[in-house]
Amino acid sequence: MKAYMTRQEVAQQFPISFSHLAHLACQGRGPRYAVIGRRAIYCREAVEKHLSKPLRTYSVQESDAALSLLTSNRIPPTVKAFRELTGRKIGKLENAAQPSALRLAYGKHRYWKLDGISPLIRAKAKRAATRDGDNIGPWVEKAIIAILAQRSDSDIL
Repeated sequence: MKAYMTRQEVAQQFPISFSHLAHLACQGRGPRYAVIGRRAIYCREAVEKHLSKPLRTYSVQESDAALSLLTSNRIPPTVKAFRELTGRKIGKLENAAQPSALRLAYGKHRYWKLDGISPLIRAKAKRAATRDGDNIGPWVEKAIIAILAQRSDSDIL
């Protein structure tokens, strides 16, 4: 077995990906390495030591203590507040934190692309949506539903 390996060789021989090693290196974490030429060279011993360390996770007691500290200081217990208090991400206990704002998960919200619509009509639609207190997506959907409801073929809706 080789005592020193490239990042690619480490990724092939250990349960860690090439990109994760690069990410750890960018953050100044992970196994120690040296750059020789354009390659990162890792010591096998350093990689094995890094992979043998237990992952640092939150315990329920730590989460409860952080939650009570935040609420006693009248700070909303958001993910950002947990991270600022503890200095690290809270991982699986993100459910203990309140969302910082009401939003739908990425990819779950409705949106409308206005490609192919003239700039004048697009601007008028955006102004109308703002006037009605809506974003453009829900406003366009309501407008389409209203037009379809006026049509005689009611099976469209």
